[in-house]
Amino acid sequence: MSMELVIISPTEEGYIKEIEFNKEDLKKQLAVKLETYKGMVYSDEQIKIAKGDRADLNKLKKAIEKKRLEVKRQCLAPYVTFEVDVKELLSLIDEPIEEIDIQVKAYEKKVEEEKLIDIEAFYNESIGDLLTILPYTKLFNPKWANVSVNMASIKKEITEDIDKVTKDLDIITGLKSEFETEIKSVYLEELDLTAALSKRTVLEKNKAVQEEYQRKMEEKAEMERLIKEAEEKKRIEEAERKRLMQLEFKKMVDEEAEKQRLIKLEQSKLLERKLEIVESVKENNSFEAELMKELENYEIEEVYTVEDAENFFDEEVETIEEIIGSIEEIQGSIDNTVEDVEMITIPKEEYEELLEDSHQLECLKACGVDEWVGYAEAIEMYIETEKEGKNK
Repeated sequence: MSMELVIISPTEEGYIKEIEFNKEDLKKQLAVKLETYKGMVYSDEQIKIAKGDRADLNKLKKAIEKKRLEVKRQCLAPYVTFEVDVKELLSLIDEPIEEIDIQVKAYEKKVEEEKLIDIEAFYNESIGDLLTILPYTKLFNPKWANVSVNMASIKKEITEDIDKVTKDLDIITGLKSEFETEIKSVYLEELDLTAALSKRTVLEKNKAVQEEYQRKMEEKAEMERLIKEAEEKKRIEEAERKRLMQLEFKKMVDEEAEKQRLIKLEQSKLLERKLEIVESVKENNSFEAELMKELENYEIEEVYTVEDAENFFDEEVETIEEIIGSIEEIQGSIDNTVEDVEMITIPKEEYEELLEDSHQLECLKACGVDEWVGYAEAIEMYIETEKEGKNK
């Protein structure tokens, strides 16, 4: 007897072929009833009616659905019992299948492991110097473990992969890029030459950007240095200019002061000389007056002859004339000296102000006016004023 499941009852003719019910009649009745609801609009006051209509339709729907489930349950009742019985038989068969499957899988695993060992051994023999940078796990393809994939096709694939990697690495080396290490690292990570070359483009572009940035920063630093040097040079030159102007002004002040001192000294000497001359004139005028007075009061105690008297007076007149000649000579010398010196006449008050200003200037010099703030500007103002005065 063959081991197969045979349905005894029901027979092929005994299965229900179709479940008949009043579908068309019910469909017509529903069409008439449902037609009344098509496009119906309920106002706010008709909401209660709308809820009633909805409840009626739900009730009809539940009644039909309930009948469907009842028919399904009746039809499936014999099948449910049949399904339980069949599953009991299947469980009996599963027990030896599982035992056999364990042994088959153990064998297949053993064969797979031996195959993988052979594959790895072949890989290590074929990879050569690339083994350190391209380990077996990098090229391993899980499909190689399948029984359907034979060793010949696997060896061919490994050889082709190694050849491709070798050629790709040679291409990268031929680029002679300073980023060769980074490019190869990207390639060995993905074994994608396009991705590696894209990385090279990015690295070189980044380097160009960095170099351009560095160049601009260096140019900026150089410009700042030149500006700083120029400013420092200008500061030093300005300081030197002020120092020279201060020295020039001090020299001018000293020269002016010396000039004023010499003028005062010369004026003082002239004044003293005038006073001496005046005193001398006064003395001579007094002598002449006294002489004339003596002559007027002169009493001759002895008797002289007329010739003796004339001789006496002649001698006295000669002496007076000599004195007068000396006075005139001195006065002429004074006049010549005065003519040699350029003289001006100013009011006494202005003369006293000049003396006071000269004294203040000497005090300022003694206190170090050449080191004061604004001294250089004062020099420039003084020089400009002097130039304007000379131009006028």
